[in-house]
Formats: sequence, C-alpha cells, structure tokens
Amino acid sequence: MQMSLYEDLVAAWVPAKHDWLRARPLGEEMVRSLGRQNMFSYCACMLKESVIFIFYLIAVIICLIFVADDLLFLHLGTSSEVLDHLSGASSELVGRRHLCSIPATTSSDIAASAVVLSSKIEPGVSVGEDSLIYDSFISSGIQIGSLSVVVGVNVPRDIGGMADDSFRFMLPDRHCLWEVPLVGCTERVIVYCGLHDNPKSSLSRDGTFCGKPWKKVLLDLGIQESDLWSSVGVQDNCLWNAKLFPILSYLEMLHLASWLMGLSDQNSRTLLPLWKSSRRVSLEELHRSIDFLKMCTGSSNHQADLAAGIAKACINYGMLGRNLSQLCQEILQKEASGVKICEDFLELCPKLEEQNSKILPKSRAYQVQVDLLRACGDETTACHLEHKVWAAVADETASAVRYGFRGRIKNIHVLNKAN
Repeated sequence: MQMSLYEDLVAAWVPAKHDWLRARPLGEEMVRSLGRQNMFSYCACMLKESVIFIFYLIAVIICLIFVADDLLFLHLGTSSEVLDHLSGASSELVGRRHLCSIPATTSSDIAASAVVLSSKIEPGVSVGEDSLIYDSFISSGIQIGSLSVVVGVNVPRDIGGMADDSFRFMLPDRHCLWEVPLVGCTERVIVYCGLHDNPKSSLSRDGTFCGKPWKKVLLDLGIQESDLWSSVGVQDNCLWNAKLFPILSYLEMLHLASWLMGLSDQNSRTLLPLWKSSRRVSLEELHRSIDFLKMCTGSSNHQADLAAGIAKACINYGMLGRNLSQLCQEILQKEASGVKICEDFLELCPKLEEQNSKILPKSRAYQVQVDLLRACGDETTACHLEHKVWAAVADETASAVRYGFRGRIKNIHVLNKAN
C-alpha cells in the first residue's frame, strides 16, 4: 500500500476531495479518520524568541531522524526559504552567532548580517552579507559570497601541503556548499549548486546548475550529456540524477568545484579529463549512501571542540560569565576525551579564584566548580560544594543589603539636617 502525503493525506482534510480520495488506496480509512479534522497552519516566524535555537533544534532532529532505517523522505523547505527567514521581517530576533569561533575583524571580513552557527572560522576568510555557515570549519583562503549557505564543510588547514597564502577558493553569491560522508569512502564528497537551482527541473524544462542553464554549462565546460546521464534526451534528466560530483582528494575536488561553477582559470584540457576519469555520484546516489553515523559523530565532536575552546577562554581570560554547565554538556558529546577536558578545567579553578578574589564573587567561583564536578561525574563532591554556593549567595546578599541600608540612612540624615 502506498499513499501520497501531498495528495492523499491533504485531501482527507478537504471535503470536496473525499469522493476522489475514497477510490485511492487507504482512502476510505483516511476519510473516516481525518475527514472531520480541521487543518491548522502555524507560522514559525511569529515566534517571539530567538529563532537561532529553532535551526539548532532542526539540525539535531535531522541527524536523529535520518538515522532511522525506515525514513525515505524529509522536507524542511529550500535553502532560499531559510535565508529569506533569516533576513526577513523577523531578522532582528535572530541571534547571528552561537557556539562559534571567529577571528578578529582586522584579520578577516565577516559580514555582521552573516549567521555563523557551530562553526570555526580562521583568519584570512571572507563571508558575505546574509550568508549562513553551519557546522563547519573554514580555513584561510576561503571566500564565501553573499546569500550563500555552507553546511558541514571542513576545509583542512594544510590542503595538499600547500602554504596558507597559496590557496584560494571562492563560493559565489547565492550558492550552496556542503560535504557528505559516504559509506565505504574515506573522503567526504564536496557538493555544490546554485541557491535557486531546482534539482528536479529537467534539462529540457529550464533546469539550471549554479544558476546557469544546463545547455550553457555543458557548452562552456565541454561536457557531453552522456557524461552526466546514461540516457540522453530523456525527459527527467536533471541535477538530481546527474553524475556530477567527483570523489577525489580534497584539493582536487575543490579545483573541480571551481571549474564546474565556471570560476576556474585553468585550462579545461587538464580538468575535464580528471573529472571524466573520476568516480562521480549524483545527488540521488548521495541520498542513498550517506554515512549518517559518521556525519552525526563528526558533528558532535566538532561542537564539543568548539565548546571546549569557549570554556577554556572563559576560564583563562574571562570572569566566568558563561554557562559552564551548558558548555560541559556540549563537551561531553566527545565520549573519548570529554570528561578529561572537564577535569583539566577543574584543576584551573583554584588558581583562577586566587587571582580574581577581589572581583570574582565566591558564589560564582563555587558554582563553576560544582558544574565541572558534575561534568566529571563526581556528584558527591558537587553536592557538598553546592552548600557553599548558597552560603556565599546569602553572605553576598546580606552584604549588599547592609551597604544599601547604610547609604539610605546616611541620605535621610543629610536631608533631615538640611531641613
């Protein structure tokens, strides 16, 4: 038995479609179960809280749902719709930096409107207006245009042994770039397309790749239809089933990406044979071969490393203003070394308290140690120290009240004397 979520399920809520639906598989059951229910539309952009956590939650849900063996399709809207939401009427509600490491403004050019989530960006990187960077590591020499989407990209610091200033890669405006780990492959496949490319629009019906009509792409690159599709002239030849993306070394994939996007100055005599001789996959094949466990593990470790860096900076240079408990939960995603990282931070606490005893409230110093102890699994010591937290809070509150009360008495005395 099969049913269409777009036709059959929706028709169950539309009385005028019930007669048509009853003739479909499971139609009678759906009319009986759903026919009297009212359809309800809910717009997420009306939320009054920061939508940044919505996207973070969606990413987690994607990872969890994709692991399910029985899931065949999931739709969360297009990349263009995501960017429209981030830069639309509710853009002032969006937190544009979360769990990220970005360089100084004098060593990079990252637009204030760019959204950077769970990512590390090194010096020598440019990110354009209203772009979205998620779950990525971007090394020097990368330029990302405006209104672009970068997800799960991990550009090595030393690509092929090249010096930092000898490599450049540019993602044009309104493009998407992401990486996919495949089952049985060591390299992660680099994937890219135009923001407005419809993967299901056929070659004969205004289909595009990187914003250009397929016929122009083939002509400019010297590629034949038979290089991409096994059946030439078929109506459904499109980006979705085009054997386009090569599986090679990271540097070679980046060079071919520039070439396929029409940006490379290199002669096609060199890159075209390399592309033709490589093992290539389509988006359809990628969808069936993604190593979801590797993707989720890599994402968790990446977020743990970012959280550890933030926590370390908070302890070494800051005033412990961060939520250490939350950061520790991120760090503990790294099962092999998460606890050891928290133990190392715990050893720094006594020295920090000694150095900042005049300005750091004791209650805060104790609470940080409690959070780290719990992260290390030492609940007994954490509970014992927690009593000191509340005792310190009581002392600090009493001191503040006494100080304020004395000031008020003094002011009253001065006023009485003046009268």
